[in-house]
Amino acid sequence: MIYQSPGSNALETANNVYAAMEVLKKSFPADVDYSVPFESITIIKVSMQEVILTLLKALGLVALVVFLFLQNWRSTLIPLLAIPVSILGTSVILTVGVYN
Repeated sequence: MIYQSPGSNALETANNVYAAMEVLKKSFPADVDYSVPFESITIIKVSMQEVILTLLKALGLVALVVFLFLQNWRSTLIPLLAIPVSILGTSVILTVGVYN
């Protein structure tokens, strides 16, 4: 059994384990194989995809609502550019806060 170390990257750990197992599989006897009965990486990958999809949907809805109120694409551009900047700023502040 393999356990992830606290604070390590789960996706990187899983990729390294799978790569090591592929290398080791070449030295197995012909009738021996390995299996992964439980892995939690799929949940992480799907969660990351859903977060990105949700952010894109939210950005599209905000663009639509702002355009409906302002009736001008040029005026809609400024609030749309502010959204990624605020998300990045929040992520940086949260990351700095976690590591300090």
